[in-house]
Amino acid sequence: MLLARCLLFAHALMNIVFAVLILRDTTGMADTMSLNISSPDGHVEFLTMYVGASGLMGLFFFYSAASKRYLREATLLLAVFMTGVATARLAGALMLDVGGITYGALAYDIPVAMLAWLALRKLAAPH
Repeated sequence: MLLARCLLFAHALMNIVFAVLILRDTTGMADTMSLNISSPDGHVEFLTMYVGASGLMGLFFFYSAASKRYLREATLLLAVFMTGVATARLAGALMLDVGGITYGALAYDIPVAMLAWLALRKLAAPH
């Protein structure tokens, strides 16, 4: 249970801080991430994914870790989500000439996905 809670707290903190930074300076954060927001629709999509989806997921992870309520569900969501993110990012890195931002993100995504699956397995194990 401790591994799941630590992962959820850590990822929640990352998501929430990231969402706040993006709200403060959307274009600057997009530039930092090497993303080009070229239209109002692109701006909205960037906010939707990084503030709406990731930020609220972070709040759910924080609530689940703090209250121990929905701990398995939140850990499963983290495992599935990070596996998808890592897989898509790795596929992109294999197909395209990417830079350090992508490899740095992979260095976070892959271990978090693996640890989340491990934490989920530990939660399911009889005590």
